[in-house]
Amino acid sequence: QFEAAIKLNPDMDVAWYYLGDEQMRQKKYKEAAASIEKAVGLDAGNAKWWASLGAAYMQDGNDEKALAALQKALAISKDLASASADMGRLYAKQRKYPEAVAALKHALQLQPNLGQGYLALAQYYYLGLRDLDAAVPPLQRARKLLPNNADVLVALSDVEERQGKWQEANAHLRQASLLEPRSADWLQDLADNYAGMREFPQARAMLDRALVLDPDDPGLIMDE
Repeated sequence: QFEAAIKLNPDMDVAWYYLGDEQMRQKKYKEAAASIEKAVGLDAGNAKWWASLGAAYMQDGNDEKALAALQKALAISKDLASASADMGRLYAKQRKYPEAVAALKHALQLQPNLGQGYLALAQYYYLGLRDLDAAVPPLQRARKLLPNNADVLVALSDVEERQGKWQEANAHLRQASLLEPRSADWLQDLADNYAGMREFPQARAMLDRALVLDPDDPGLIMDE
């Protein structure tokens, strides 16, 4: 329907934008970027258009163009949470973790109920900045917002393991494996934790369960 509207009026920036948005949902990222470029060309003062163009460039793997588009979006309006969050992801990809944290915190100030945002913020802290204590509050917030999200539980477990809190780490991994019982990776992590605690029967039991799920995994076979 958007293509039909564009044929009638090729200068309709809204139609180009929504065509690009539809192409993004279809994972046609190059086409989406080209369509949203048309929208931006027709209305260069629209921050939302620039933010969407940055997202399309990111998905297409063009980080340099993505950064420029997102910077343009935020120069027009600092109130775009999606643009700030995408900037955070770009900075993290470049290992610029202080900048990533600042961008994502700004996004969360604008949209404080983004559970995935808190999870990403925690990961920037503990994986990027190696600040375990700073990672805990956003993980706690993420857990409240995403109570049935296994990734949050695995991240909590990862932080607790690094803090030497083995019992808590194992408890959260067990909860994650209940939420996603087909994940052999988390059972292997549980086995490694039990082995680190010298609880070898439990470690063997976790490995046996993981091997049932993924009998050809070389890492599991070696651990066994």
